[in-house]
Amino acid sequence: MKQLNFGLSVAALALAGLAACTASPSGPAIGGGGGSTTTDTAAGTDTQTSAEVGPADTATAATADTAADGAATPGDAKAGADTPDATSDGGTGELPSDAALKDGETSVGDGGGKDQVSVGDGGKTDGGGTTDVKTDGGPPPAGSCAGACGGKSKNGPCYCDTVCKSLGDCCADFSQLCGCSTDADCNKTAGADKCVTHTCEEGLCQTSTKSCNDNSECTDDKCNPATGNCDFINAAEGKVCDVPAECKVGACSKGACKVTGNDKDGAPCSDGDDCTVKDTCLAGTCKAGPPEDCDDGDLCTLDSCDPSNGCENNPVPGTPPCDDGEPCTKDDKCDGGSCKGTDLPDGTPCEDGDICTAPDACDSGTCTGKDAPKGTPCDDGESCTMNDACDGGSCSGTDLPDGTPCDDGTVCTTGDACDLGYCDGKNAAKGTPCDDGDVCTTGDACLTFGTCEGTDKICDDKNPCTQDQCDKVAGCKAVPTPVCEDGNPCTADSCSPGAKGPDCKHTPIADGSKCDDGNLCTANDACKAGTCGSTTNACTPISSDKFDCGKASTWVMLPAGSTGTTGWAIDGTPNPPAPISPACTLNFNNGKDFKSASGSEAVTGTATSAAIAVPAGAKLLIKFWSYHGVEVSSNYDQRTVEVSIDNFAGKPVFSQQLDNGKKVKAWDLVTLVVDGVGGKSVKVRFSFDSKDGNVNDGVGWFIDDVQFEQM
Repeated sequence: MKQLNFGLSVAALALAGLAACTASPSGPAIGGGGGSTTTDTAAGTDTQTSAEVGPADTATAATADTAADGAATPGDAKAGADTPDATSDGGTGELPSDAALKDGETSVGDGGGKDQVSVGDGGKTDGGGTTDVKTDGGPPPAGSCAGACGGKSKNGPCYCDTVCKSLGDCCADFSQLCGCSTDADCNKTAGADKCVTHTCEEGLCQTSTKSCNDNSECTDDKCNPATGNCDFINAAEGKVCDVPAECKVGACSKGACKVTGNDKDGAPCSDGDDCTVKDTCLAGTCKAGPPEDCDDGDLCTLDSCDPSNGCENNPVPGTPPCDDGEPCTKDDKCDGGSCKGTDLPDGTPCEDGDICTAPDACDSGTCTGKDAPKGTPCDDGESCTMNDACDGGSCSGTDLPDGTPCDDGTVCTTGDACDLGYCDGKNAAKGTPCDDGDVCTTGDACLTFGTCEGTDKICDDKNPCTQDQCDKVAGCKAVPTPVCEDGNPCTADSCSPGAKGPDCKHTPIADGSKCDDGNLCTANDACKAGTCGSTTNACTPISSDKFDCGKASTWVMLPAGSTGTTGWAIDGTPNPPAPISPACTLNFNNGKDFKSASGSEAVTGTATSAAIAVPAGAKLLIKFWSYHGVEVSSNYDQRTVEVSIDNFAGKPVFSQQLDNGKKVKAWDLVTLVVDGVGGKSVKVRFSFDSKDGNVNDGVGWFIDDVQFEQM
């Protein structure tokens, strides 16, 4: 039979496969008693025609190109002689005759740069049987259905390319097995496992398996394939598990982790205070370790520790004198937490600390020197060199003979001797007693690699009224613990050991003793019967707002929010606890959080009061209840109270950013004093700025019972 000539290569056709994945062949399939035509738009116009005429297929092919008949063109597998025709088709590779192929078998070959396809039905007219595909140019392209009719491609997600279409039923299989437009298409071939979900994504069926996890060590979590429900099976009784309580151990019991006893003494733990380190368990309780060393070595910072945030190193106020360690600066002063000085004139004599440079002089604030003469005596600090001398600005010596005894300064090495100018020793046996120089360790011994290390010393005087710690110099010491302090200035607090812990006593101090009740509007505070108070009121109310529901408001809110819209509003949003006074608050959120509509942009807004007249000579006292759930940071989700005398046309006369780390998700009474506004009309503004669109899923900021007073 004559050969069929395809105008497009298999690789080129594969690229066009996705666009044609749902198309059906342009006529009855080859070998099926019909005809089909394929036209190539590449250089030369190839036309394929096939027809079933009886026991065997016949086909004719005509190709217009510029090559001579029988000559090889680029891409030919071979140059073969073909029956000449009027257009000289350039030669094609020979293929098996139709009758030589098995029922439904297809051979694909490359000849003269053109794909050749011969389809045989073994003398039958229906093309029945499973279609086999052979290629002479390598395996089918990745993703092709070729060779996979009735099943998915072995090369990955398949698509219906022209090679598949030539096989007749492959595109139908593709539509059923690989292609989809809705999830329902994928469920047609889904199995009985209800834990597996089938979805259609970008035209291909994807599967996902349901995950079951109740976050408990004491259950075996599985998805039931028959029901699709999660089954949580209790773990074996007595299985060891982690309990949330510090210094306790637990075991599984009926699917829950229960405390069964105390953790071993000395086990690491956390007492919840970021200002202590190396906390350890003792008798089931986490004992605080030594205090965190927050000294950053910078004279220009104030070093402190916050139990919630740990070390804080803030710039010292003002510009106190300091020393920047540079010999070529003068008048060193602190500036923004750093020590800075003024450069000395270039050429000022100085000392750079290097014996192999001389003379040293200042240059742009830095001390530098010229190389000392070669041979100038020096000391390179190595115990295994001799005759040390300067050379090119550096100090070096002649190596002592290998084997010369020396001391490498390490207590866990023995037989120290010189080796190529360095002192080196062999590691002492593991467990050899030594001294690591730390009074807060015990049982010091050499480790495998020649280092000395001990176990942290446990300090405990058995007194619950002391906090035991190990000092780097003095060793173990006990300091009074504030466990019994009640915060009342009118009581004397004392602690004594009790049968179940500290026994606290709070004895009232003498009546009339001076104290501070924390209220800025009282004067001459004094103790009476253990309570601090005053009968003198130093403040006079100016105005107030309880933000009652339905009451007309004088506050200007920008943007004005409502449920689902981020902004300021006066409503009964139920996110925080009940309002201080029922039943509404002034708040910034959208009903559940303070995300933007898209959830990715920063959000800002202000709520501004009506004008407040402050009497001459008076200070303005601002009091309000505040509740927030935002990022615990000073850089993001900033909550600020501002006061202006020009309706915020210029810079506010007062601005106070509130601490996001104070009383998170709890009502807090805030009191602010504004001086210098006596005799003026002012406005107060609450300002919120998230600064970014991240982590804006907190409840926001709520304000209630605002009071303005003069003092």
